[in-house]
Amino acid sequence: MRTLFSLNDKSLPDITFPMLLDFLSSYTMVYKPEFVQRTFKGFKPIPSEQSFYPSLSDSQLLYVARTNLAESTLQEHPDAFVLVLQEGKEVPAWYSDYSDRIVIIERKDTFSYFLLLIQEYFIQVLFWSNEMDRIVKSGGTIQDLIYASEGVFDNFISVTDDEHCLIAYSRFVESPGEINEQLIQEGCYTEENLERAKKVGLFFETTEERRLQTIGEEGSYDIAQFSLRANGNYFGHISMLNTIKPITDGQIDLLRILLKRINMVCDVMWEERMRIEAPHASFFIKLISGDQPADKYIETQMDSLAIPKNSQFNLQVIAIGSENFHRKKAIADAASKLNRGKCYHFGFENDLIVLCYSEDDGAFSIQKREKDLNHYICRPFHVYAGTSQVFAGIRDLDMAYRQAKIALELRDASDLEILKNEEFEDRSVYAFEDALIYFLLSQREVDQRFLTFSYSHSMLEKILAEDKKNNTNDINILWAYLCFDRNVSSAAKYLFMHRNTVLYRIEKIEKRFDIDFTDQRSR
Repeated sequence: MRTLFSLNDKSLPDITFPMLLDFLSSYTMVYKPEFVQRTFKGFKPIPSEQSFYPSLSDSQLLYVARTNLAESTLQEHPDAFVLVLQEGKEVPAWYSDYSDRIVIIERKDTFSYFLLLIQEYFIQVLFWSNEMDRIVKSGGTIQDLIYASEGVFDNFISVTDDEHCLIAYSRFVESPGEINEQLIQEGCYTEENLERAKKVGLFFETTEERRLQTIGEEGSYDIAQFSLRANGNYFGHISMLNTIKPITDGQIDLLRILLKRINMVCDVMWEERMRIEAPHASFFIKLISGDQPADKYIETQMDSLAIPKNSQFNLQVIAIGSENFHRKKAIADAASKLNRGKCYHFGFENDLIVLCYSEDDGAFSIQKREKDLNHYICRPFHVYAGTSQVFAGIRDLDMAYRQAKIALELRDASDLEILKNEEFEDRSVYAFEDALIYFLLSQREVDQRFLTFSYSHSMLEKILAEDKKNNTNDINILWAYLCFDRNVSSAAKYLFMHRNTVLYRIEKIEKRFDIDFTDQRSR
């Protein structure tokens, strides 16, 4: 017998046991095991000297044999599963010894014709799977995948997003029931129909399948539904209704094959949307991931982003986790308003990253960060945010990202410190400055670069640099002021300076950097 499969084809079909039973549904079933956990990627007729699938093991092959050769095949191939074609409906005497490795049907065709039929089925699933892969790789749509699948299912399939609006559906299969007709006509479920669907258990956000019977005005029909994921996040649903074929376990396995490709398209849709809305993301992600691009590349990217050369930065990580697609979009839109719009945001590992920049020394005080994030993001959307220290070098983006993540990880410890303050309120924004002491006490392994970065601060660096340039002594004034617990007179006496001079210089620093030294966290 000649096969159409390429011997070197690595993308062979996956035929599950339930799918095989669906294929055999027109035959009289003499015996079948209750449950078999097998997936067949090819078949082998017995007798046959030729091996069509030399790379496949016995456990991946479906052996097909007449009754007189089935027992010897099972003995010679202990890992094999055999589809037995026999005359009549009497179960062979030896079947109980191999009851979990055989299916027996009554033969109604010639052996060679049956082999042609089973080969045709394997080829159909193979071509369908490969066509879907081609659609995904060529940037096709979910509707393209539904088109390619209509001949495989013969049942009505619809795909809706997380707002229950229609994305794609079977165009050449009649939709059952008034609810689905309204969905196609209006493009979304009505509130009434959505409420009815939720009452019977549909539109859940977990990944497991849901199968149930729905009763409508036109009668009852079965429905199977899976949730869709985009980059690991809830995206919508795919639903199948038994317009022609019953929803069997085999149909569910076919739906899983389609679901896999639809999720791939959802991932692409998510990534493309992020690239369109945040074309700068790839540059920042390189830096966050620890890459060290050439200076010319960084200079070109920074010029294209129109970030002033003397800017300082603050990195903010907003923990949005597996929020649904549209809610993430709403959070991202709100993030664009942070720091008066002087920021860039992008998605990274289930977080929303916001990089704020400014030439103003006081733009990123802890108080301003908290006020900004609470107003636009944390309180409206009930999410947490971690922020880095202020820093000057864009190459240190990976260090700042680590700081913001640590601030989030140690938020419970930071809350314990703030609890000492009677004015404590529920917090949503956590600065690395608050977490630094707990991070050091956690005895984590830390590289020298991160320690150096964490102990540096642009405010102190600026003051020190200007002291050297202008021959001033503000860094010592600040040190003495803090050492003497903000006692201006004691600090002035220690510095041999007039009290008013010390007070003037401290107030000037507070105003410039928008910092309040009466606040313990700022100190």
